[in-house]
Amino acid sequence: MSSILEIFFPLCATDPIRWQRRTPDVECGIWPDVDNEQLQQWLQTDAIRLYIPGEWISVWQVELPDVARKQIPTILPALLEEELNQDIDELHFAPLKIDQQLATVAVIHQQHMRNIAQWLQENGITRATVAPDWMSIPCGYMAGDAQRVICRIDECRGWSAGRALAPVMFRAQLNEQDLPLSLTVVGIVPEELSTWAGVDTERLTVTALPAITTYGEPEGNLLTGPWQPRVSYRKQWVRWRVMILPILLILVALAVERGVTLWSVSEQVAQSRAQAEKQFLTLFPEQKRIVNLRSQVTMALKKYRPQADDTRLLAELSAIASTLKTASLSDIEMRGFTFDQKRQT
Repeated sequence: MSSILEIFFPLCATDPIRWQRRTPDVECGIWPDVDNEQLQQWLQTDAIRLYIPGEWISVWQVELPDVARKQIPTILPALLEEELNQDIDELHFAPLKIDQQLATVAVIHQQHMRNIAQWLQENGITRATVAPDWMSIPCGYMAGDAQRVICRIDECRGWSAGRALAPVMFRAQLNEQDLPLSLTVVGIVPEELSTWAGVDTERLTVTALPAITTYGEPEGNLLTGPWQPRVSYRKQWVRWRVMILPILLILVALAVERGVTLWSVSEQVAQSRAQAEKQFLTLFPEQKRIVNLRSQVTMALKKYRPQADDTRLLAELSAIASTLKTASLSDIEMRGFTFDQKRQT
């Protein structure tokens, strides 16, 4: 299984970009505070996940008309236009999950997508999954640090907020859910969460962990439609030319060697034919030109082959006939006669 390189965009542009690499020994640091050669290797071998602030997106559910699946991305803006009360031309719509006639859609401003695409291009990343930061933790988890809190409600729902706004977001979550809520928290003490819940604390069950031992899996990818990465053939050539050039040189060398071998064989054939024709014309000077050497050799051999002498054979047959007519052999009836050329003397 390949490793996973997670990159976390900050909410404030002046804050550093963090990275975390999922391996048996988890590595983390500040981007790009890592050896460039090692980083390039990770970008080629690891699965890249770019997590952006959850505040940048909103998640909506919409009922779909009876249309082909490939047409769904094109009709989502029109279906959500009244709900959003914004210029849909300035927004990007990415379907996260489609369940029969119900679609869960992430909506993000086009300017954020332009910034994301530009950063990916500047860092040579041609394949990545872009998702809100709360998708980096499992469902039913809440994680916090000194500045921010993220919470994942289910596969496609969650929220991110600063420490000051986190209690408000959590109470909104409780008001939306009538059922008891069970949360696993990291970086937040259960007593603080109970304070946020207020009168609804009795519906809350909290399990505190020192660290996240399991990771979340993003649902969907914001890099869809016009923001889907395109292959840069120039960058691909720079990446692979170290391997391609030696292979091309080997293929050229093999082709040259093959060509030289074929030329040598054809030269030998031509020389052998010229020598054979010369000898043929020497042996048979009456042949003025050569059209088909094999056919002409065969005809010449037939022409100069000595003819069989039948005179002796006829004399032998006459002697045999006279012998068979003698009185001592009168009882012998001749039914067949075979000439054995091998025993001819």
